[in-house]
Amino acid sequence: MTLRELRKRAHRTQQEIGEAVNVSQGAVSHWEIGDFPPLRKYRRLLCSALDCTPEELEDAINETVRTYRNGKHSR
Repeated sequence: MTLRELRKRAHRTQQEIGEAVNVSQGAVSHWEIGDFPPLRKYRRLLCSALDCTPEELEDAINETVRTYRNGKHSR
């Protein structure tokens, strides 16, 4: 499951996640397309906003990077 899929599972928008973590919607978008992962300082808040465990979040970050860096999805 990618970060985007995790967010969709939580029925949240990028804007809502950004507000919950105090970053811009654009930053959330960059996380979701694998440009760069969320900094560790945001991850506890992300877990809360996405209603997931730290392990689920870490797995989603890794899957996002794998998926987009290997060109499996077009931007």
